[in-house]
Amino acid sequence: MTARDLTHRLGGLAFGGDCNPGQWDEPVWEQDDGLMRRARVDQATVGVFS
Repeated sequence: MTARDLTHRLGGLAFGGDCNPGQWDEPVWEQDDGLMRRARVDQATVGVFS
């Protein structure tokens, strides 16, 4: 998939970040989820250091 294909599929520019829940306690996961939703993150890399 090309960047252009992804942009078309998402209807705009992809916006994302890293999420490493294994590094934090569970209450932080919920806070991170809420913050990412507010920021309209639509792509996330999860468990990079797992």
